[in-house]
This record gives sequence, C-alpha cells and structure tokens, in this order.
Amino acid sequence: AGAVVFAPNYRTDLSSEQGVVDLVRDAECGYRYARTVAPDHGGDLDRPLIWVGWSLGAVFAVQAGLEESLDPTGQFLSCFAEAPRPDIIFAISGCYYEVGQPFDPEKWGNPEAQITVIAGQDDTVCPASQSEQATEELAARGYDVDFVMLEGADHFAPVLHHSVNEEMVVAPDEPAGNHVLQLITAALDGS
Repeated sequence: AGAVVFAPNYRTDLSSEQGVVDLVRDAECGYRYARTVAPDHGGDLDRPLIWVGWSLGAVFAVQAGLEESLDPTGQFLSCFAEAPRPDIIFAISGCYYEVGQPFDPEKWGNPEAQITVIAGQDDTVCPASQSEQATEELAARGYDVDFVMLEGADHFAPVLHHSVNEEMVVAPDEPAGNHVLQLITAALDGS
C-alpha cells in the first residue's frame, strides 16, 4: 500500500511507578525512532503519520498521541529528539479507565489529530462502553473523533486474532480485523 510500518513493543509491568515509566519510555522511544528512520526505509514524513494502538496500546496511542510534550523536563525520555505528534490515531479495544493514569483529554494538545476509536461489541476484556465514553469525552473537547462499533467482535478480532485456550491465534479471515485494515488503508490513501 506504499506505507512504511513499524511495530515496536514495550514492557507492560503496571504494578509499579517504574513499570509505568518504562512502558511510556519504550513506546515513546519506539515512536521517535520510527519517525527518525522512516525516510531511510522509503517513508515520506510529508504524508500523514498514523499511530495505531490496540488494548493497552490504544490507551497510550491516544494519550501520547495527543500530549504535546510527554517529558518536558527531559528526566525520563533521553531517546532521540521530541517528535511531532501523529496526524491520525486509531485506538482499538482500549481500556481507557483501568490503567492507573486518568483519561484526561482536558490537558491534551494536538487539536488537528483525526482519531478513530474502535471497539468490539462483544469485548469482555475492554468493554465497548469504555471506548464510547472516551469518544464522547474527546468530542466534548473538540477533537475530530469517530467511533466504530464492530458487531460480534471480541477483544482480539479487530487485530485479526482469536483467543483459543487463552492463547492468541492468528485469524487472517476475521471480518472485524479486515474492516479495521480497510479503515487504516483508507486513511493512508487520504479518504
């Protein structure tokens, strides 16, 4: 599709303050690294930059994608230079009200970001009601936000997976996941 895709990972120990700092550092440094090296791989930073997050990654994609300066003191993030926030954010199956830090759109910037919040109707891990509430809060703060409910989809279906015996199993024909891919591809194309 003419896109350069980076898929960084991060530590997920949320049981301590240091664990949360490590998560933010890993995810933000991954984002900054991707922006730094994208041109070396054919990426055109004049095109819209899209940040996609799923589950806990959805929460971070929204919070960090809209926070103009994550670490103004420079105490925690010593990786690469500050980077402009993404143009488009896809937040898939997020648990916005369960991760220690409050969901607080009042203090955020990046007002030009286009945000799509996606939820599975049958998600029991991160109920769709959380995504609906987050969408309402973002819209109330003036953000350009759309909400997409995926009928019959659980937590894993939007990312082309199923849960089998508590293991994630790839499901390339999953309709919900293919719908999400179509939304992302349309955003890449500017439609």
